[in-house]
Amino acid sequence: MKNKGFTLIEILATVVILSIIMIISYPTLNGMLKKNANEQDIVFRQNAILAAKSYFSLHNNVNTVKVSKLIEEGLLEKNESTHDYDNSVVKCTDKCQYYQSLEYSVGDKVLFHDELYYVTEESNQNKEYITLLKDDNIGESGYGNTSNYNESIITDALDEWVSDNFDNDELTEVNNYKVRLININELENLGYEYKYNGSVFLYEKTEDTPEWLYINKPAYWTMSAIDDSSNSIWVVSESGYIVKQAAHSGKKTIRPVINVLKSSL
Repeated sequence: MKNKGFTLIEILATVVILSIIMIISYPTLNGMLKKNANEQDIVFRQNAILAAKSYFSLHNNVNTVKVSKLIEEGLLEKNESTHDYDNSVVKCTDKCQYYQSLEYSVGDKVLFHDELYYVTEESNQNKEYITLLKDDNIGESGYGNTSNYNESIITDALDEWVSDNFDNDELTEVNNYKVRLININELENLGYEYKYNGSVFLYEKTEDTPEWLYINKPAYWTMSAIDDSSNSIWVVSESGYIVKQAAHSGKKTIRPVINVLKSSL
């Protein structure tokens, strides 16, 4: 008996039927795949938050960490279906949240070279760098007395601190500075207000001013004067007020501000 093959019409009919089945089933299948990916992503974010809490418990006072750092530290497993780890962070301030972008806010606490730093300027996902204030002062013996601000001595001290702690390519030049003193705009961002207290103008702390700017810290120099009529340099005092150098007795120290690439955190 001679075998009979499929006719062209039969083949076309089969293709049409299969196409109809695929068209009908595609939305359901695609929805299932998306749901599965979303569920995986939710679980990954939850695990990332748990890993971040463990990381913060190991590094006191830190509250912001890149997801890639959690994976590097062995606290979190990769999820290949999840977005770029290098461009995501977990923050635990009022509550813990996962952010799918490298956005940092004023007051965020991060580690750089295993040292604690505070973010002093907003840095959204379009910025490659971040501005950080060191947690501790350097030069506990002081630089300059009540009537003397020596810029060259302070510059040399900052340069020496940089050479002892960083490679040149780790710091980013922003507004002609790689390392500097804190400036007035940053202090305003951190809650200071310029006021007249009945006798003189000065910057006063407010309820928004974080205590880490002054609590348990020696007095330290700022980068610029805040009184256009005076060449006097201003100082963040131990009490938290910003006063003219002549109004502060004793030595002043240095608290460095650095600009670094966010990718280096």
